[in-house]
Amino acid sequence: MARQISIFLENKPGRISRITGILAKSGINFRASTIADSGTFGIFKIITDHNEKAYQALKEAGCMISFQEVVIVEIPDRVGAFHRIAQLLEEKRINIEDVYCILIKRAEKAALVLKVSQPDQVEKILKQKKYRLLSEEDL
Repeated sequence: MARQISIFLENKPGRISRITGILAKSGINFRASTIADSGTFGIFKIITDHNEKAYQALKEAGCMISFQEVVIVEIPDRVGAFHRIAQLLEEKRINIEDVYCILIKRAEKAALVLKVSQPDQVEKILKQKKYRLLSEEDL
């Protein structure tokens, strides 16, 4: 099971720079990131090369953060690849709460980062269908 770090931020100039600065100073590299904007606040979701160290550095800096379990699944970089995953989870009545995609190698591989209601069950379903699950370190 992989994890992402979610950072709750005020939607103002300099907030992202503060986070990226903390991580750069700590020698931490980004592997994946996305920002969910909700007007005056947002959630900056990241996966790094050292999630534990990143979490501690951000926590010590007073950031409002949490870990969430996510499923990272490798898919082909082809039309319909995400749709097949979405259909599979719909058939099993599993809700996709959040998702973002990372291109690993153009025209070959991508990865979906899925925040789902039942991550253990999703991993089992995807393994049964011969999907390759990735860890934070694989990114």
